[in-house]
Amino acid sequence: MTMDGTMLGVLRDFESTVITFWRAVPGLSDHAVARVYETAFQAYGAEQRGRRAFPHKLSGDDLVLFEQIRAAADYRLGRGPCPASCSAGVPTQELATIVKCLGELGKSVRSHAVNGGRQPYLQYVSQFLPPAK
Repeated sequence: MTMDGTMLGVLRDFESTVITFWRAVPGLSDHAVARVYETAFQAYGAEQRGRRAFPHKLSGDDLVLFEQIRAAADYRLGRGPCPASCSAGVPTQELATIVKCLGELGKSVRSHAVNGGRQPYLQYVSQFLPPAK
């Protein structure tokens, strides 16, 4: 699958969701974001394969962020309303695109981990998204 404009829009919706959450919860770490992306990747990947996802063990802020990522994914799949962090009026995506995007975002978090610190991914991505209103 190539990285086209549609996929970039999905990536941006997920990243916008994460950065909006981080701005409200500044203690969020890249490690927590990686767990959330991985949990969502596993859940939608299981659905893509026609299987049931394993129960996750997220709690607290991680669980809240996961639910927000799930709301963004479900919107992109045509299953729910548009969350505030997403682009309204976008075309419905296939499940394979959602899974691919979540996998790419997980890789992105891991690649920024080499920079050290608790939030190199969050700091990097936030510079490309508009400040909170």
